[in-house]
Amino acid sequence: MGKIMEKRIVLFGCSHTETQIQYIIRNSHKSLNLSKPGNANSKIIKDVYDFVNSDNFSVDDDEIIIQYSYTNRLWFPSKFEAPEFAFHSFQDIPIYYLNDFAKEELMEFYQTYIKYFWNYDLNVKQLLMDIDLLKTFLESKKVKFIHWIFTDGGNTVEWNYEFDKVNAELDLNSEFKKLDLFEIDGNYRIGEWGRDNGWIDETEHMIPEGCEILTEKLLKKLKNN
Repeated sequence: MGKIMEKRIVLFGCSHTETQIQYIIRNSHKSLNLSKPGNANSKIIKDVYDFVNSDNFSVDDDEIIIQYSYTNRLWFPSKFEAPEFAFHSFQDIPIYYLNDFAKEELMEFYQTYIKYFWNYDLNVKQLLMDIDLLKTFLESKKVKFIHWIFTDGGNTVEWNYEFDKVNAELDLNSEFKKLDLFEIDGNYRIGEWGRDNGWIDETEHMIPEGCEILTEKLLKKLKNN
């Protein structure tokens, strides 16, 4: 009888995965972390797509956990230095300081995007569509995966403009259920679940206690899928 190989858990997301969850999983499972602080949803989805289409992926040996991030973050392919980094703040983040020659222009570009183009309602609808497309792709490849969202909106500490939800009639829980997003006690917005339990710190990240519980539930869901 051949040796039964341990499944590898491959992680995608932003700092909500990279700072603690990946280390918790690494302690007890074979894993590969492809999450990145400040990551944007478009880059997360591209990373998943590229990985599944690469020689590094095995449909028999890999299981994937995808965490979606804030919708205000902006990424697209470029020829700048460190093109894997997204726009996500007006502070001195990699996309700015690693391209110092264009730093002011890049910051003004992101400020203009947030002021005139980013919108809660429009961007959450875009995210729902992108998740649906990714889900369809992964299922067509018979990939074992689960996916979850920290929040369905933007991170208000990353900009200084006001914004409104323009479509209160959008039944997001129903949409999240259709997409089979991970939920805890009916709560699909895991950041809100963490906040309700007092596990969100001043940086808007979940403290270790909350991460331990969340990771346990994610692994249980992945196993049962």
